[in-house]
Amino acid sequence: IAVLMQAPEAALGQTVNYVHICGCGIFFIVAYNLLSAAFRGLGDSRSPLIFVLVACIVNIVGDLVLVAGFGLDAAGAALATVLAQAVSVVCALVMLRRKDLSFTVRRADVRLNPQCRKFLSIGLPLALQEFLTQFSFLALCAFVNRLGLEASSGYGVACKIVNFAMLIPSALMQSMASFVAQNVGAGNQRRAKQSMYTGLGIGLVIGCAVFALVFWKGDVLAGLFTKNAAVVANAFAYLKGFAPETIGLSAGDPLDRRVFRQIAILAHYEGYMKREEQAIAKLRALESWRIPENMDYSAITGLRNESRMKLSKIRPSTLAQAGRIDGVTPPEIALLQVYIVRMKHDAKKSQAPE
Repeated sequence: IAVLMQAPEAALGQTVNYVHICGCGIFFIVAYNLLSAAFRGLGDSRSPLIFVLVACIVNIVGDLVLVAGFGLDAAGAALATVLAQAVSVVCALVMLRRKDLSFTVRRADVRLNPQCRKFLSIGLPLALQEFLTQFSFLALCAFVNRLGLEASSGYGVACKIVNFAMLIPSALMQSMASFVAQNVGAGNQRRAKQSMYTGLGIGLVIGCAVFALVFWKGDVLAGLFTKNAAVVANAFAYLKGFAPETIGLSAGDPLDRRVFRQIAILAHYEGYMKREEQAIAKLRALESWRIPENMDYSAITGLRNESRMKLSKIRPSTLAQAGRIDGVTPPEIALLQVYIVRMKHDAKKSQAPE
């Protein structure tokens, strides 16, 4: 998965470790989301906030102990994340058992019933929408990773800031969705409409404040995560592209916000994408340049010894194949191109009648 995502070679090992460990914690992520949805459905949005607070504390302490203390790097961060999720699930289960519910949940209730069809008719389109959105994000992330470690790190830092900046609008929309749904179910359409407009207004105000923060102070926020100037610059450039989203979509659907974020990513990396397309076109053109089988690389002045040895050993048949050899640089490919032209010219000259 890490290779398909074009993870930078310098970070490949740590990426694999992080994915392995976090993959083991998927159960806790699903369980937490289910339990939080149950609490919000009961009109209790305070308990999920407590779960998140406990998880954050455990995560921070875990990072300090495992990463800073034991030096486990990405593996330590992943272990701290999984531990935080597990603790939040345990807290949710304990509080749910102690909650005075107007109904009881028995083992016999865990079965297929007529309501399942209604849930699927609503949930499957949302699940498909979420899947397609996340899949496109993976493709975008893979493209950014191809740009190098600094661009990838800058994108990662910016995403952390974006997720944090949108916490309040996202929580507000989730609470509003539960509140509106309860009133619609109770037949109180007027109150549902009022609550929707109130939530939209509050979300818009918060969105304007977040816009000002990330647009003008995004470099300061990125500097809290890293001191690398190039990473900060990449993160700040992405945040500027993301900033309009906070105003236009703070009061909208979270999935719409993700789609808008894709547009911001594409706008920020448009220049990189054009250069990638030019490089691909150039590579295709090099496929037509055949390298003679009797090519004597030792006679080519300007090639580094490392490149000369690899070319002599691998014996590529085209310039495109030569360009894919690790360590062979673009200037050396250009040098080979000039040498092939010279060889063809000399061959024609020797065949010309005297």
